[in-house]
Amino acid sequence: MSSESVAAEPSPEVEKTRLMYECLGSLGLDVHKDNLFSISIDRSHLEDLSHLDSLRTFVPQLKKYYSSDMLTCLHSNNASKQKNPVINAIRQLLKCNYYKLKPVVVCDGYDKATGRKKTRRTYVIRNLE
Repeated sequence: MSSESVAAEPSPEVEKTRLMYECLGSLGLDVHKDNLFSISIDRSHLEDLSHLDSLRTFVPQLKKYYSSDMLTCLHSNNASKQKNPVINAIRQLLKCNYYKLKPVVVCDGYDKATGRKKTRRTYVIRNLE
């Protein structure tokens, strides 16, 4: 009798977390478990619709673990129906994994011509409270 090693199939929670990290990595973010809370994501980076194509490659895998009733980012018409589909997709995936995408508004100085405050919006990842 030979004993064959059978690879244990990962649990659904482990697969969900792995998919979340892969989706964040496809956006060009170097995200690992160790630095998840230390990164700051610029809003202009997430508004780029070219990232939507890279996220769409994960939709078949995500549909195995999430229902499209729960996540509107899995709908086929999300690009036409949502104002910021990439931000919504990341926000929804993080929320399903007990994290949240928290917006942070940073003052970027003042406009010399008008005197109005210039702001820059970034996002940080936090634990869901």
